[in-house]
Amino acid sequence: MPENKIDLLLDRLAQATSDDAIEWNIEPGEWGDPDKYTTSLTRNTLSLWAKDNDGLPPFIFLIHGPDGQVVEELRGADHRLQMLFDAVRRKVLKVDETLDQIIIELNRRISPF
Repeated sequence: MPENKIDLLLDRLAQATSDDAIEWNIEPGEWGDPDKYTTSLTRNTLSLWAKDNDGLPPFIFLIHGPDGQVVEELRGADHRLQMLFDAVRRKVLKVDETLDQIIIELNRRISPF
């Protein structure tokens, strides 16, 4: 069970992402900056990225208030940040759909025994 509101938020975001309840977008980084994943809720915008743009910790997670000001910032290698990052990346890049398409194509090419 989550220990605090941030942990609860990260768990809910990962679940909402997996359930397609929220939509994340990718903002490609420029000049060596990392790609950022963002989602907008009614009053807040959330941003998440891997600091080194490699999909690995440390991660940076920002919560922006209605005026765009950062109201909360998390940095680090927390397992909840990792789970959220992985869920968001899989959805935005359509990893599961891509794997399904590859498997279907391979099944068509492989002759049955």
